[in-house]
Amino acid sequence: MKMNFLKKLWREEEGQTMVEYGLLVALIAVALIAIIWALSGGIWNVFNEADEALEGGAGGAAGAEDPHAGG
Repeated sequence: MKMNFLKKLWREEEGQTMVEYGLLVALIAVALIAIIWALSGGIWNVFNEADEALEGGAGGAAGAEDPHAGG
C-alpha cells in the first residue's frame, strides 16, 4: 500500500509543472530587476539632461538628487 502511494507520487507531474512555472517566473523577475537596476543610472542621466536643457542649464529640478550618486 505504501509502495503504491510512493509510485503514484513519483509519477505525478502536475505539482512539478507548477513548481517549474514558479521558478521560471522568479527567474524572469530577478532578471528584470537586474536589468532595471543596471539601466537606472543611464535613464536618470537622460532625464536629468533633458531637465537641464528645458531649464536652460539652470541646474535641474529643485531638490532632485541622483539616488545612485556615491555621496
